[in-house]
Amino acid sequence: MSDQSILPGSTAKATDTVTGVRIVQLPSGEALLPIEAATFTRETVTRVVAFIGPPKGGKTTLLASPYECFQIGEFAGRSFAGSDTLVGFERVSHLGRLASRLHKPDTERTRSGPHHCFHLRVWSGNTGSGNVLLSNISGEDCDAAVDSSEDCKRLQILRRADHVVLVLDCGALCDTKTRQDARNYATTLLRSLVESEMIGFRSIIDIVFNKWDLVESHPQRQDSIAFLEVVEADMRNRFLSLFGALTFYRTAARPEYGPLLPGHGVDALFSSWLRESRLTQQRLRSLSPTTLPIAEFDRYEHRFHFVEGGEV
Repeated sequence: MSDQSILPGSTAKATDTVTGVRIVQLPSGEALLPIEAATFTRETVTRVVAFIGPPKGGKTTLLASPYECFQIGEFAGRSFAGSDTLVGFERVSHLGRLASRLHKPDTERTRSGPHHCFHLRVWSGNTGSGNVLLSNISGEDCDAAVDSSEDCKRLQILRRADHVVLVLDCGALCDTKTRQDARNYATTLLRSLVESEMIGFRSIIDIVFNKWDLVESHPQRQDSIAFLEVVEADMRNRFLSLFGALTFYRTAARPEYGPLLPGHGVDALFSSWLRESRLTQQRLRSLSPTTLPIAEFDRYEHRFHFVEGGEV
């Protein structure tokens, strides 16, 4: 058989030199390494979404939530059109299934190290098909980024991401013993990433109050909501002018308490990842050829958004 590598996003075809039979090699289905994920961004318009936040904040569960919702049917106005990482999705979702035989649903933790990507291909009658790559940065790597600018600079995927999703744990924010630490962690992490130039005026930042079911079922529900509103107002005041866009969401990817359904609020978040950002387009178009960034990464980013950008 001829030597031909398998590229993500398509099947590789080869011919057996002895039998003449055409062989189709399928993707492994595992989560993609960065070099494999780059194939999508080179070949077609692809949205890259990176998740950051403290350990055990629900990042992985939120990342897998669109895939879980597509198991039921159409989601966020789009249909599931395939994935090159079905095995990867199933690995991180298994502990939340009845087949795991756990008394309480759980999610496989993201390990520190290379930032793997999960792939979704979606289809809409208005826009056709498009690709989304979801990358989860481990809580341990985020902890390191809070403490060290050098560790911040290792999170290069954030510079490429179309959306950076900061996932906040409402369980910690509703607990009077941990709420201030959780609040300070979020602001310090964002500040560290800004100062290290991993995120900036081109970045679209989504701040997600995750595990919202814990707010709705909290004995001091109104007090908890009031505190979260203070947190939101403070973060808007600190960071709104530093980013291309700053938006807040309330989600419960896998509710444990109360009447909220799985995937609560995730549809609005997912839709935002697929929409073209007018603000980003306007900022890039306002740059004349003589003022365009000259760094290789910035030239690539400009080409991607300005030439190839669009809703997927």
